[in-house]
Amino acid sequence: MLIFLTDNILKTTPEYSEFRLIVCLENLLIAYFEGKHILIAESRTISNYQKIAKLSERAKASLDKIKKFVRKGGLDIKNEFPFYIQIVYARKSKITINKTIINIPIWYFEDSNAIQETIILGEHINDARFFYQLAYAYLTTKKKLKTAQIKIRAKPIHGGGSSTNDVLHTKCKDNTLCLCIVDTDCKAPNTKFGNTAKSLGLSQNKQQEWQNISKQSDNSITIEKNSALAKAFAINVHEIENLIPTCLIESSLPKNSPDNIFDKIDILKKWEQNDANEWRKFIDMKNGLRCYDIQTFKYWKKFIQTSSKNECNECEKKTDCNIIFWEGLGNKVLAQVIEYMDKKTPHKIAEFFDFNDNSLVKLSYELLTWCCASERIRY
Repeated sequence: MLIFLTDNILKTTPEYSEFRLIVCLENLLIAYFEGKHILIAESRTISNYQKIAKLSERAKASLDKIKKFVRKGGLDIKNEFPFYIQIVYARKSKITINKTIINIPIWYFEDSNAIQETIILGEHINDARFFYQLAYAYLTTKKKLKTAQIKIRAKPIHGGGSSTNDVLHTKCKDNTLCLCIVDTDCKAPNTKFGNTAKSLGLSQNKQQEWQNISKQSDNSITIEKNSALAKAFAINVHEIENLIPTCLIESSLPKNSPDNIFDKIDILKKWEQNDANEWRKFIDMKNGLRCYDIQTFKYWKKFIQTSSKNECNECEKKTDCNIIFWEGLGNKVLAQVIEYMDKKTPHKIAEFFDFNDNSLVKLSYELLTWCCASERIRY
């Protein structure tokens, strides 16, 4: 995350002595030293902090590097993200979010948990690993950030599907910054979100939500005291496999894959050539498209009329439906894609994605904002 240090954060309060505040500043500077986040500040602010004798050598090395970065126009990096953290003095009792600025009191960083790398929480571990790779791929398309030698740093973890909400709130108690990303489980456009997304307070009208809000108005949000900065975000597709381009899926298939898997890929390609691609975000990539889907959702009935001449009869359950329009790719798609992405450069992975797609850019931009970091200092 991008963190901006203001010039009054060492102002003491009845509760926070100078020593405690310096510990907080030290923690922030060590996070920068270790390449976990990005820190910037005005040059005069950095100069004032450089005079503090109690700071460690690593903290002072961080201040030196930040100063050099700022002198080269580093403050302009704030314009590259939709929001950033601003550290304010300890008298402030809660986190407040005002459009593009997240104001966090410096006392938040007294515990070293708060300065660890951002957590990417997915429903499953491969989900989180995919999001991490996507952030790195998207970074390669941002020329100004590449010039500034920005990195991606995050810790992917999983929530276990339906228990994701519980895991998120457990992480909030640790005060570690956390971005939780879940599937909508929508079977067609504009349908209701699934239970996991709903448990996080997400819906068609609210696809992202800051957690532990104590007060909200049109212009600002206040987070409960002693709660982590965390957000839940729903990807605007049925599930994560829908984000993966067909060409990337095909490239990731093992050479010994059965012929029928390539036949299924070919059907997807033909549909993508002949129809608007909104359907690609909602088709069940793992289990396919059956008569049950046609009967349940008008969207698929209209779609299949332009894609197949097969008759569709009544079905009560999808699992009992034997009329199959497209069989699906099975449960191994994501794991195979992750294995492939791990072996390729972020530049190569970026070539597969259409970063002109608004939904994909929105997700990628969110990931980049939460996971951006500096290079680790080595001396």
